Amino acid sequence: MIASLRRTVNAGLGSALAILLIIGGVSYWSVSGFLAAAQARRQSYELRSGLSDVLRYLQDAETGERGYLLTGAEPYLAPYVRGVAGFARGMGTLRRLAGSDTLLHRWLGVLEPVALAKLADLNRKIEVRRDSGLSAVLPLVATERGRQLMDSVRGVVRDLDSRITEETAASDVRVQSAAALAQITIVAGTLLAVVLVLASGMSFSRNVARRDRAEQEVRTSRTFLDSVIEQLPHMVFIKDARELRFVRVNRAGEELLGYTRGELIGKNDFEFFPEVEARFFVEKDREVLARGTVLDIPEERIQTRHKGTRILHTKKVPILDPSGQPQFLLGVSEDITEQRRAAESLRATQERLQQVYAFSTTVLYALDVKGAMTTPTWVSDNFARMTGYDTALAADPAWGMSQLHPDERERLLAELPALLRQERFTREYRFRFRDGTYHWIRDEARVIRDGQGAAVQVFGAWLDITERVHVEDELRRARVAAEGANRAKSDFLAKMSHELRTPLNSIIGFSEMLEDEAFGSLNDKQRRSVDNVLTSGRQLLQVINDILDLSKVEAGHMQLALVELDVATALGEVRALIESLARLKSHTIDTVVQPGVPVLVADAGRFRQIMFNLLSNAIKFTPDKGQILITARPAAGDAAVEIAVGDTGIGIALVDQERIFREFEQLDSAYVRQQQGTGLGLALTKKLVELHGGRIWVESEVGRGSTFRFTLPNRDRRRPTPAEPREATLNIEVGPLVLVVEDDPRAGDLLGHYLREAGYRVAQASSGAQAIALAKSLKPDAITLDILLPGEDGLAILGVLKTSPDTAAIPVVVVSITDHRELGFSLGAVEWLVKPVQRDSFVTAVRRTISTMPPGVSPRVLIVDDEPSTVELLTDLLTAQGFRTIAAHDGQQGIDMALAQRPDVIVLDLIMPGQSGFDVVHRLRDHPWGRNVPILVFTGKDLSAEDRAQLYDGVQAVVKKDGPAELLSELARVCPPSGKPA
Repeated sequence: MIASLRRTVNAGLGSALAILLIIGGVSYWSVSGFLAAAQARRQSYELRSGLSDVLRYLQDAETGERGYLLTGAEPYLAPYVRGVAGFARGMGTLRRLAGSDTLLHRWLGVLEPVALAKLADLNRKIEVRRDSGLSAVLPLVATERGRQLMDSVRGVVRDLDSRITEETAASDVRVQSAAALAQITIVAGTLLAVVLVLASGMSFSRNVARRDRAEQEVRTSRTFLDSVIEQLPHMVFIKDARELRFVRVNRAGEELLGYTRGELIGKNDFEFFPEVEARFFVEKDREVLARGTVLDIPEERIQTRHKGTRILHTKKVPILDPSGQPQFLLGVSEDITEQRRAAESLRATQERLQQVYAFSTTVLYALDVKGAMTTPTWVSDNFARMTGYDTALAADPAWGMSQLHPDERERLLAELPALLRQERFTREYRFRFRDGTYHWIRDEARVIRDGQGAAVQVFGAWLDITERVHVEDELRRARVAAEGANRAKSDFLAKMSHELRTPLNSIIGFSEMLEDEAFGSLNDKQRRSVDNVLTSGRQLLQVINDILDLSKVEAGHMQLALVELDVATALGEVRALIESLARLKSHTIDTVVQPGVPVLVADAGRFRQIMFNLLSNAIKFTPDKGQILITARPAAGDAAVEIAVGDTGIGIALVDQERIFREFEQLDSAYVRQQQGTGLGLALTKKLVELHGGRIWVESEVGRGSTFRFTLPNRDRRRPTPAEPREATLNIEVGPLVLVVEDDPRAGDLLGHYLREAGYRVAQASSGAQAIALAKSLKPDAITLDILLPGEDGLAILGVLKTSPDTAAIPVVVVSITDHRELGFSLGAVEWLVKPVQRDSFVTAVRRTISTMPPGVSPRVLIVDDEPSTVELLTDLLTAQGFRTIAAHDGQQGIDMALAQRPDVIVLDLIMPGQSGFDVVHRLRDHPWGRNVPILVFTGKDLSAEDRAQLYDGVQAVVKKDGPAELLSELARVCPPSGKPA
């Protein structure tokens, strides 16, 4: 803008001078001298201008030389080249202007050599810099020859300028002499010049206005630039190039450093930062100013006022003045502390991940999904360690597919689209490793989806499960083998049960017949022998039953039928069963049940077996007239009840207290050897307690008795609040007396109504205790019993009635809402009757049974058994009881005889060669006549649940080969013999 203004002024002055020359030409004859002076002045101006140009060209050459010396870049020589060329032109112009002025030529002769020497000096430095570098040229710069030559040039120029000034002054004198002649011309020229000045002024004003607008635009740009700098998120600072003091800092710099602008401006780094940091900053600043280019510092640490040590990424650049010299230093610093920390954390994580990969057996992978195709993009390095292949091979999907087992390749391809629609999937397949073997791989993957829900990536993990699969195969084979062994064991036990019970049946049966003198009288020695045979047979039967129970528990085949038991009632029933044995040795038995004992949840039959075993041992191993105490109390912890059986017997040494719970273990003492036992009772008792989830232990001292304690767990069953028993009622009428045991008043009243209409007298009881008391006091002709009394075991009540001398002969009719004919009456209810039962009891029951046969007709019984001794025993026994018998010795013969002779009842063994007892039942039930014939299974086989299911609804009862009593009882029930009226 200033140059333009200068040009405008010069143009105005030039125009005025031209006008004056025109006016002078008109009055040439009067002012020729003035013209000559003007010519001289013009020549002087041109000479001065030429000298100025020559000096400027030398300065340009020197500027170019400095730039090149500092940078070594050829572009910086452009001013030098222009300066050399301009100098030559300028000297030519000066010689032309000098004309014939010898003095001026002499001065020019002085100027030119000095200027040429300056140019030669510049050229020499340039050549040295070009050839040898900056370090080589610095000594030449330090000699200051170039400055001296330049000073000489300036001196010559000053002298020339003085010479020209003197000549101009002389010319002015000559002009003054011609002034008078030129007054008119001057006046006219002045007026014209005024006009020109006015025109120039107007032009100048316009230029000034344009300059003001330009300055406003500069201010606007500067304001915008200031705003941008302030809004930048990175620190921006400016330092002066001389002392490196802060002259400007933006807001981000204030926040980062913790200092205000007022604290920073005018200060240097040493006033804020530790010396080591400040020295580093200053060194970098000097380096930037010396190089004149941008310096990128990727990482530098700085101690801030409030934020501690921060890490910065800084870029610095010099800001040059118009002469090309550094005036300021501009720096921009980005705080990368968090990035570095994140990078360090990421690097540490990656290192840990690599370590995990190095030791992990799991291979991680990533797949890109395009449609139904997947392409591997990354596999962890431990792929090579797992498979033996180079990890790079895993990036080829075709190669990966070729390593799959041929039997699974198509399946894996076919199921992939469906799997990609899931969020996660797991599959197992075989993959061929480098050694040629196929390994089982468990592949667990997660599907990554885009915003539209399309699958884009799959991240997954491989785990070599070959060993696990092999172990599972081994376990499967072992399980199959174990199941086979278990079945073999079960078959063996079933066969042993049959093979042992069958001869025992004959031994016990024939011995009972001998004892009853069915074949003639016995002398005392013979009777003792028969008693010994019977006792030994029954003991052997008990051993067999215990062994089978132990086997069931160990094999997990024993099922518990859990019911709620009132502890006091259950213990009272067991005591009633065992008191006859205690009386034989004059023992006293007491029972103490503490208050607060909860209802016990247990298998009623197994609970009685546990208590019977403990009480039998207490009676057996306590000398005569001993004391036995049964106690029950609430137990601590998870157990609900603790029950103890204490005695005053021989006691057990501490070393034996664990051993006695093992199979076939007995104490080694003379007293123990006198007692009969196998060492199985406590072992079975322990297993039954543990099967309930409880535990058993003994507390004892030798000679001071023993106390066996066991706990049963709390099964979260609350004791129900029993209904108040109804008062026993008795209608005094005429006719047979029937005791109705029923807890439901409406059902009891209905049964009583039926019986009274039929001509019976009725007494009623609503609990087991009432029933037993009334049965003993009233001696009824019959009892009807509901075995599903709440909180009581109806079978236990039945056991008490049948073991008490006062009530054993009273017939009991079970009344129940079930469809299974109740325990002991129907295998259709999957029932099992435990034997032996005394033969006298059986005969009494038969005689009281209401006959369904016509008077005078003896029922015919078909005996089907492959054991001749069993057939002979049953034939003699049944004939003696008034039955007619026919016999078959295998299953097929039994079927043929049954269909041909149509007996009234069939006694059937299950284990026979050829057609088994199961086959006989099914064949007969498929025949129209055989559907209704009563079948009693008389077997030594220990029935499984499957066996019972096979016989369900096919037979009336199952009787063990433990003796004939139970068989006779069942026969009497389904088909009473003639001549035995009720």
